[in-house]
Amino acid sequence: MKLCKLFTLLITLSIAFAACNKVDDPTGESTGSVSIGTSGECKPFTAVGIFKVDSVLNTENYVDIEINVTTGGSFEIKTDSVNGYSFKKSGTFAAGINRVRLYASGKPITTGVNYFTVTYGLSTGTFAITVFNTGVGTAFYTLGGSPGNCSVSAINGNYITGQPMTASNTVEATVNVTSIGTYIIR
Repeated sequence: MKLCKLFTLLITLSIAFAACNKVDDPTGESTGSVSIGTSGECKPFTAVGIFKVDSVLNTENYVDIEINVTTGGSFEIKTDSVNGYSFKKSGTFAAGINRVRLYASGKPITTGVNYFTVTYGLSTGTFAITVFNTGVGTAFYTLGGSPGNCSVSAINGNYITGQPMTASNTVEATVNVTSIGTYIIR
């Protein structure tokens, strides 16, 4: 009889301890905050694509930001609409540091630097995008040492597998420009 009571007590305690563990609920809403620097800017932050006046933005135009997720689950992250366009993404997060890609939609109206506020839960961060004139074409250039042997003058920062890069991760290379304009180097 004592063995049966002890076994029942152990089962009850196991169930109670399991109920106390915090488990991410992928069907619920995630919680956390936008990773920001001292001035409220999204850190780290990467913008990809060329943003031009009167050009419809697509999946080639996006920003990557970092989110510190305390409870995993569904999310919707978006920015305010500035100059005719905005950024947005929805999906599911696991708890921990997550890098999220916010895709642009809309069409920039005027040139200049546009400042966006990104919102996740109760937190916000900011970032800037430069919009170019449609009269500015694509730059024509070759990397120094081309073809097949780029001339790299400096590699800065630490590159560790599985670790996100920061603003200190840079590569300096020679570029021979034959026609000025917008560019993307990947």
